[in-house]
Amino acid sequence: MVLFDHHPHPQCLLEVAKKDKYVFKAVNKAYLKSLAAVDPAITEDKLVDRDLEEVVLQVMKFPRKIYDDSIIYFRQAIEQRDTCQFREEFYFDGVEYIYMSSVTPIFEKGKCTWLIYHTYDATERIREENALLESEQKFRALIENASEGIILYSKHGIIQYVSPPVRKLGGYKDQDLVGNRGIAFIHPEDQDKTLQKFQESIENPGDTIVFYHRLMRKDQSFFWSESTLTNLLHDPEVNGIISNFRDITEKKEADDRIRKSERIISSINQNIELGIYRSIPDQSFEYVNNAFLRMFGFDSLEDLNKVKPSSLYKDQDKRNEVKFLLDRNSYVSNEEAQFVRKNGETFWGVLSSM
Repeated sequence: MVLFDHHPHPQCLLEVAKKDKYVFKAVNKAYLKSLAAVDPAITEDKLVDRDLEEVVLQVMKFPRKIYDDSIIYFRQAIEQRDTCQFREEFYFDGVEYIYMSSVTPIFEKGKCTWLIYHTYDATERIREENALLESEQKFRALIENASEGIILYSKHGIIQYVSPPVRKLGGYKDQDLVGNRGIAFIHPEDQDKTLQKFQESIENPGDTIVFYHRLMRKDQSFFWSESTLTNLLHDPEVNGIISNFRDITEKKEADDRIRKSERIISSINQNIELGIYRSIPDQSFEYVNNAFLRMFGFDSLEDLNKVKPSSLYKDQDKRNEVKFLLDRNSYVSNEEAQFVRKNGETFWGVLSSM
């Protein structure tokens, strides 16, 4: 009885008087303490020798549904001759409480004569579990619907986990990747660089390293990837190196086309006889081609920017006229003007600008 009275969880001993009539015979201190949250006036005297139904409905003043739902498990414990565990939920002052309870039958000469009711407040634990589950579900939804792939590597570069987008991006199944060395799925020309970045990540825990390389699909084709490596080997919940990556093939190809076009245009600009320039009005030149430099007698853009752009005009009134037309129309076309070379010589030219 001492163990019963000092048990940390609420317990009570009920006598089975007859079917669905269960009489309180003893309650422990933890049980009385739990009831004090409902009504501090509830004492042991108000419970002992009273029927469970009367106590629940009149003393505790709980709704009948709570009693009806619980009594099912009392019957079940007796019928099955074994402990029956169940969950009880109720509201008090607008707050939901959740208790995990059990009823254990005691038999004498084949007849159930006693029930030991045991319970404990699981409200906070279940709330935390539900919050964690909700968080995990949200995280899983984000991972599964993300456009980026996520791979978890061991410190030796072995793939330990792949997110669903990895399968979509590469056409692999989990078993094609997990347990294999990640370097096997890198373009041969990019493997050395990737290994260097992986080693750099090993040496810099917590840092995120960004780089570009080509990854192999299951059909042996490759795509350009912007990848990151973050060393979380020191985090016991991760214990690995996380790689995030996304397919940037279209952007890479578009950038390459732009750079190729710029090289072609630059080559054309540098090899035609027309002088071409780009400038900040009244300040300096940002770009000039070789023909422009030869025309005005300068060695380089830096050499040209040692003089004011306005000094290249012989007639400042003509320069002001050109400036006026540009301000008004945003362009000038085929305007004749006399210009000055670096050595002071003058020449006539035709100017178009926008």
